[in-house]
Amino acid sequence: LAQVPAAATQLADIGVSAYSHGLKSTLGSILTPFQRGKNLNVTMEDLGIGSQISAEVGTISGTAKLLDKAFTASGFRAVDRAGKTIFLNAGLKKNAAIASRSSAAIQKKWGKVFGAETESLIQDLKAVQKAMKAGQKPELTDNVKLLLWNELANVQPISLSEMPAAYLKSPNGRIFYALKSFALKQIDIMRRDILQEARRGNVGTAARNLMAYGTSIGMAGGTMQMARDLLTKKETNIEDFPDKVFETWASLFFMNKYTTDKYIAEGNVAGGLASILMPAAPEVIDSLTGQNFKKLVDTYEGEEVDWGESVGAVPVIGRLMFDL
Repeated sequence: LAQVPAAATQLADIGVSAYSHGLKSTLGSILTPFQRGKNLNVTMEDLGIGSQISAEVGTISGTAKLLDKAFTASGFRAVDRAGKTIFLNAGLKKNAAIASRSSAAIQKKWGKVFGAETESLIQDLKAVQKAMKAGQKPELTDNVKLLLWNELANVQPISLSEMPAAYLKSPNGRIFYALKSFALKQIDIMRRDILQEARRGNVGTAARNLMAYGTSIGMAGGTMQMARDLLTKKETNIEDFPDKVFETWASLFFMNKYTTDKYIAEGNVAGGLASILMPAAPEVIDSLTGQNFKKLVDTYEGEEVDWGESVGAVPVIGRLMFDL
């Protein structure tokens, strides 16, 4: 993850905002990460999140300090922050607009969460809408901040409360969740908005959610991967876009391009499942030690060796150097 191309791909999170808050609110918030002062309606600091990427990498101690620095140097943290800022501001615009049109809609969606405070929340959101229309920075009450925090937590694992119960109960088994928490959260969105709606008999709603989610995530992910190709390969082919969209969908179920090319495409389904379920550490160690040791032996024996893949393992700029 701590690579420049990976940071660029992180912008695909904009698709989650488009699905959750609508395209209009999301597009209207695209420039918010670059704004300051009264134009920036809500920041991560307003919600007490700071620069946290996720609960999974929220502890800064030991070797985690090196990872934290790598996230910063590669731009991953900055891009992640931009995605969260866009999501929060789009959510504020959407909920404020809904409250101004229909108090009943806010009551229906948030009544169980805020209880007796729901009416106060509605008035707070109406005040936010009024301030934004007047070009002023809105006042964010505790209830509005809680609403936005809940919306972000629904799509990203920003706290331990959003991690699976098995993760919380098994400290020594958390390595099996490494680099999987975001995908697990996306699966949870599909479970909540599609499967559960269908089980309730709301087949039409489930179908609309499936179409909206697939379109938003697929288009955003495909676009970002095309941009990544342009960044790394200095070229891109629009005919590859459908493949990029499919790769984005597959990644939601941990089937990234590496897994499909190395295992599934060769019929090694068991190997593919093992690469998904097992921690990434063994493959990383093999890449950094075993494969490179073999290359050293081949070099000593006079064989011609391509060290390009080894360069790709270098943190921050390694992958960019390899692709270039």
